[in-house]
Amino acid sequence: MRKHFDESLNMLNDNIIQMAELVSVAIRDSVVALRDKNVELAHKVVVGDAEINAKEKEIESMALAILLKEQPMASDLRFVTSALKLITDLERIGDQASDIAYLNIKLTKRNYKLEQLGSVTEMTKITVTMVNDAIKAYVTGDADLAVDVVERDKEVNELFAKVRREVVEDFKDETFKTKNTLDIFMIAKYLERIGDHAENIGRRVYFSLKGQHLEKE
Repeated sequence: MRKHFDESLNMLNDNIIQMAELVSVAIRDSVVALRDKNVELAHKVVVGDAEINAKEKEIESMALAILLKEQPMASDLRFVTSALKLITDLERIGDQASDIAYLNIKLTKRNYKLEQLGSVTEMTKITVTMVNDAIKAYVTGDADLAVDVVERDKEVNELFAKVRREVVEDFKDETFKTKNTLDIFMIAKYLERIGDHAENIGRRVYFSLKGQHLEKE
């Protein structure tokens, strides 16, 4: 009985890791496409979001089957319920990576200047690292890394505030196209949300490992 249950948990975990890898590639490719003005790669990210969504539904079904058919102990129940919440954050990161890629396609068609990205460039670096580290914390069971991811969200929020200020200045400069500025601001907003979801994953990993929630500042 327990052996079958452990096999179900392992299968659930393997699928979560597969989904996490898809999301990691999506955010990486969406950022690379933005930096390189690579429309083909951006299209790949947009199309690939369907695979992430399908994987989320598959994992949901597996997790619910475990909860209905088995009688998980407290630690196992904590793992399964945390997994259900974790895949929601992963799916939303995938959505936002797709949204960034879509805006990149629009911007590239309007031949935007890379200098217009401003602090968004720095935001991309931090958020990609946060997502990768959040996933690594889950895979390796590293509570300290999970805490580190949570703490880094402050940097993303500070950079988003900086982007807002830059957008105001861009509107004063007639050489900058308004549509580009608005799209770049939306990219920053999506990155800020990705940071929030990475933070959520870090918190969920910590709870799954320690059985207690990290305090919010």
